[in-house]
Amino acid sequence: KVLVRIAPMPNSMPGLARLRREETILLLVDVQEKLAPAIFENARVEKNCVLLLRAASQLEIPVIITEQNPQRLGSTLPPLLELAPDSSVISKMRFSSCVESTLAALEKLKRAWSLDLTPQQRASIRGCCG
Repeated sequence: KVLVRIAPMPNSMPGLARLRREETILLLVDVQEKLAPAIFENARVEKNCVLLLRAASQLEIPVIITEQNPQRLGSTLPPLLELAPDSSVISKMRFSSCVESTLAALEKLKRAWSLDLTPQQRASIRGCCG
């Protein structure tokens, strides 16, 4: 189930790939107040999330943030939310980010659907929410 296609780099760097801004989003999944302490090397994860969010801002890449049951697990870590003021924050009750609201946000951004996906691949992506 593919959401992102990675275009190959020029022949000078075989094996590496280049992202294209118009086909890219940053999906930040469940980095929440009560979940963060249970994440292995959580300080490192938070630091890397900050780096990714700053890069997304500089490159004008949209950000989607998911939160698992935020009433019980808290919201996304405040330093991360501060770096993504214009992002879509999606609350969900399943331990999956492939929920209708995430797919609707992707569709609104025209990211996943701008890729060269076959109708079967698109149906498969939609089917994961079933």
